[in-house]
Amino acid sequence: AQVSGVQTEYGITELTSAPAGINLLPYQPSGWDNKIVLSTSTGTHTSTSPIFNTQTVYMDWAVINEGTTAFSTRFYTKVFVDGVQKAIYYTDGLASGAWAYVLDINLGTLTAGSHTIKIETDATTVVSETNETDNAYSRTITVYPYVNLTTYKPAGWDNKIVLSTVSG
Repeated sequence: AQVSGVQTEYGITELTSAPAGINLLPYQPSGWDNKIVLSTSTGTHTSTSPIFNTQTVYMDWAVINEGTTAFSTRFYTKVFVDGVQKAIYYTDGLASGAWAYVLDINLGTLTAGSHTIKIETDATTVVSETNETDNAYSRTITVYPYVNLTTYKPAGWDNKIVLSTVSG
């Protein structure tokens, strides 16, 4: 798998009740419509619906250290499409309550049908967490076939739309 450079940015959020220690998990920042945003344009945190098989899909994701303990260990977050790893990103630790995110990952076009997009943080289990069971998040979407409907003039018709005062 390809390891990408640091493409994360950091934000601080206030947690109302944080577990002791470190706990990494997928996160939905304020203003985002999901923990995984899937859109057909860059620069947005709102998912597109519907998505067609002719459109490029872009993905935003975020993870947070929900625990009370900061850490500096490099950890990895993997991105999967339909169970196949598409990318891996690293983050060099997070403060308590801090979150990291990656914007506008180009997933390319997806075939018509159902697709499951998943992120898994601390995918190599290098961080000792208070909860190791909440590191993954999946989202399933339907991609629709693009159909270009247009008017048509059958043979023997005088126009694409025939207006007549009689039936038949």
